[in-house]
Amino acid sequence: MATRRSRDMTLDCTLSVEQADGELSITLTATNTGSEPVELTFSDGQTIEAVAEHGSQEIWRYSEGRMFTQALRTERLAPDERLVESVTWSQPPAGGYDVRAWLCANGVDCGATAAVSP
Repeated sequence: MATRRSRDMTLDCTLSVEQADGELSITLTATNTGSEPVELTFSDGQTIEAVAEHGSQEIWRYSEGRMFTQALRTERLAPDERLVESVTWSQPPAGGYDVRAWLCANGVDCGATAAVSP
């Protein structure tokens, strides 16, 4: 599990990656650690992006080959409230990876990285 605080808001992002049944479940949790509500605006249906890299080579990207609804939407997080989003990577090749995931909200820099051992 990895954590990184957003530079521009009171958000902490935590990433967990679980291996089971030939899949990786990648979960990004964004927590509002501030005392005021936070509004996150998304320009489409994609809430998070996730990539897996081996060394400097990207070997998987969640959004590749997917289409998302084209609708502006807003998520409001009260203080201490969490936004939890999971994606699945089916049948990853054997090996170790660095997995990065981040929120796709406009103007927000909140994500985290986790190492996955073979």
